[in-house]
Amino acid sequence: MAPEEHRPHAVDIYERIVDDSEEELGRTPGSLACSGLFAGVAIGLAPLALALATVSLGDAKSTALIAALFYPVGYVAVILGRSQFFTENTLYPVMLTLRRPQFLGATARLWGIVLATNLAGAFLFALLAGTSDALSQDVQDKLVSLGAGYVDAGFTEVFFGAVVTGFVLALVAWLVESVDGAAARVMVIWALTTLIALGSFDHCVASTAAAFVALLDGTIDLGSLAGWFAPALLGNVVGGVLIVTSINYGQVRHDD
Repeated sequence: MAPEEHRPHAVDIYERIVDDSEEELGRTPGSLACSGLFAGVAIGLAPLALALATVSLGDAKSTALIAALFYPVGYVAVILGRSQFFTENTLYPVMLTLRRPQFLGATARLWGIVLATNLAGAFLFALLAGTSDALSQDVQDKLVSLGAGYVDAGFTEVFFGAVVTGFVLALVAWLVESVDGAAARVMVIWALTTLIALGSFDHCVASTAAAFVALLDGTIDLGSLAGWFAPALLGNVVGGVLIVTSINYGQVRHDD
């Protein structure tokens, strides 16, 4: 008989996260930047999938649900591809820093590089999607509508929605380390990130990719985009760091 498989303990998951974090923090700025740039472009597949599915399905009652089921494709591409993604990094390096505070400076460097390059990649996606002939006008218009819809929301709505997104994605990062095999990881990512689309919750990179399309179209201005981005970023950090990372570290701190 094959030996019985046991679920990993929280400490086992934590050790995997710490090992991965030390490896990533040791990468050169150029390597981090290229990885972050790729993640920013690839995450544009999330709003693109949502727009394509919505346009294809039309006004059917099930459109929102079915379109949301396609939304996770961008997150699968980024997370399985091991690209540097800002909201994942509200878990990985922060977990390591809680154990070894000397990594605080390296974590701040990583956050700065990854956020900047994620946004640069999202802008490159918006240039391709919004200003070229790669997509039909209907799909471009839907991306503009999605981006403008995010930006038009109020501060508290954006902030608390972004808290949910930060919580979900830090939880995804934690759970991905608890399973082995690509299929299991895809299931985790797909099941949880579908909720982001269903709730129209804000993400400081994925939502910005659609907002950049609206910016290039002239539907929104830079001031409105910046006013939306600030609570979206803050909410993502709060949801990831305070809800998932700090609480999960609390459960392993005694054993650490």
